[in-house]
Amino acid sequence: MRYRDLTTALLIASLCFVCAAADAKPLSKELQAALKQAGKNAGELRTALKKVPDVQREGLEFLIVNMPQRDLAGLKAGFLLENTR
Repeated sequence: MRYRDLTTALLIASLCFVCAAADAKPLSKELQAALKQAGKNAGELRTALKKVPDVQREGLEFLIVNMPQRDLAGLKAGFLLENTR
């Protein structure tokens, strides 16, 4: 019984991972460079990119690529999402 439960849990987790990876959009070289420059704040920028509606994603990518260093290092996901509407 335990083996079956563990197998089922692993199967579900694997399917979730595959679905999430399929939805991920490839990042341009410029966007990857900006995220690298963001340092510890890259997670906030990635969160914003994941949560932004598809119709606004191109605009958010443009903003991130063209941000000054201080904004890359300091702006939070919530702020970016609120101000890209």
